[in-house]
Amino acid sequence: MKSVLRVLVLGLVAMFVWTSSGICAMTEKVDYPTGAGKKLGRGLSNLGFGWIEILKGIDDTGKEENVYAAATWGPIRGVGNAVARTLAGAYEVVTFPVAAPANFEPVIQPEFVLDKEQQ
Repeated sequence: MKSVLRVLVLGLVAMFVWTSSGICAMTEKVDYPTGAGKKLGRGLSNLGFGWIEILKGIDDTGKEENVYAAATWGPIRGVGNAVARTLAGAYEVVTFPVAAPANFEPVIQPEFVLDKEQQ
């Protein structure tokens, strides 16, 4: 039983690394296994690392405004973004076999927590 669990965990980690790297970059039309795997990896990443949005919110607010705004508004902004990203990750983990939104597009932008904002 332990060996089966280890193989499963190692498989999920390998899939996460593969999908979060540039190896399986999304194109106009993706095949089902690639899209579903990317969606699952993105969902696991956002579910596990959504809390980083709290720190990112403080940092982004400090860069955009000032240190006082970062100390007051930053954590509030970060918690809101963290909740949104974690819920989006949970949604993508649960619905990874379904190609919705169309072509396995991400539910939240940027796709991963430490990606630069989309223009």
